[in-house]
Amino acid sequence: EKIGSMVEELKSIDEIFKQIGEQLSSRFGVTLNLKIPDLQNDTQEPTSDVERSENDISDKVEYDQQQENEKPRSKRFKWNVEEVPIEEQQKKKIERLQQVNREQTHTINVLREKNASLCLTSASYTHQKMVDQLGQTRSASLVDASLFSNSFHTGDSVLQKQEPVFLGENEFKGLRTTNLPSGSFSDVKRYFFSGDDDETVAVKCMRTDIFGYQVLAVLSHEHRLLAFAGRHKNIVRTMGLVRIGGALSHVMYYQDGTRLDLMIQKSTLRTFFIFKELIEGIACGLNFLFSKGIIHNNLVPENIILKDWEPVIVGFSFACRSESVKPKVSKFLMSKFPEQKHFAPEIFTGSPVSFSTDVYAFGVLVERILRATRDFKLDDILKSRIDCFATVGCQTIFDHRERADTLLERVRAMFAY
Repeated sequence: EKIGSMVEELKSIDEIFKQIGEQLSSRFGVTLNLKIPDLQNDTQEPTSDVERSENDISDKVEYDQQQENEKPRSKRFKWNVEEVPIEEQQKKKIERLQQVNREQTHTINVLREKNASLCLTSASYTHQKMVDQLGQTRSASLVDASLFSNSFHTGDSVLQKQEPVFLGENEFKGLRTTNLPSGSFSDVKRYFFSGDDDETVAVKCMRTDIFGYQVLAVLSHEHRLLAFAGRHKNIVRTMGLVRIGGALSHVMYYQDGTRLDLMIQKSTLRTFFIFKELIEGIACGLNFLFSKGIIHNNLVPENIILKDWEPVIVGFSFACRSESVKPKVSKFLMSKFPEQKHFAPEIFTGSPVSFSTDVYAFGVLVERILRATRDFKLDDILKSRIDCFATVGCQTIFDHRERADTLLERVRAMFAY
């Protein structure tokens, strides 16, 4: 009877263990088959009675009988759980991350579309704003600085007082044109009136891939600046602005001659008089700009036109008045100008452009002219003086550089040897 009651108790305990196994299986994602060991066989290993299947994770229950100090036997159960393989876990994790990545990619694409739409709206607004400003006289407010982010200046309220001259588009229709040597930032065409070479103009268009919608502001500023400077034999003259084919262009008096860089490559300096007039003429043009408070900012051989061997300074896209310079232009300079040898070193360390930076560029220009091919022999002493003036005098540090207000006098004194 006692053995029968114990068997009944064990059956109820077996049911309890089965319920516990089911709860643990659903909670931890495993399958537990628990079985109570047979009391009549103390040495039997319970693990041999555990059921296995291909899809289930088996649990082993071990019963041990121990006797210590003649105490009654005690039961001990040991559960071994077989976990999901690591490869399967990693595969699920990768799939989850891929889904997150797809969702984030979709979000980024949506934001890019919104940003492109906003940029287009802003560009259209800026374009209309510049068109409206072209014909205005701004006496009270400053020019929007965002229109000149690709310039050495922040906008000039004084130049905005200069009334621009607009030419009729019909006057340029049907005229014969030829392409002139283009620069790094603009394309120039020559327009012929009535077939007479004396009645020709140069029409300049800025490259939109560099300036975008700011070409309107840049061309308008260049025209106003040259109108503000006035006439000088060594400075190109402006005529006005014109719309040709929907694009704004700057019309200037045509300078019949050769660019200095092309002349140095293909020709020679025939006489000492031409050599002297070339250097003095550039210095004379710079001296005139300095007297008007204007900094050229891009004095290179490409911007010197030789008309009957008399130099004319062109290329005023980056010119500005000294009162409107930006405090720092190093980032803009390094991003827009592939050739930077003519820029003074202090610009790269955070200093603004000045008359002295144009003096530095003039020294680089004179040094290059000195290396050009000549048909005459230059006196060794004079050659040494010119070289010393160009390198030590103009290309030295800011504090020891030739002064802008005495540059022309120093050049003339140098050739008076």
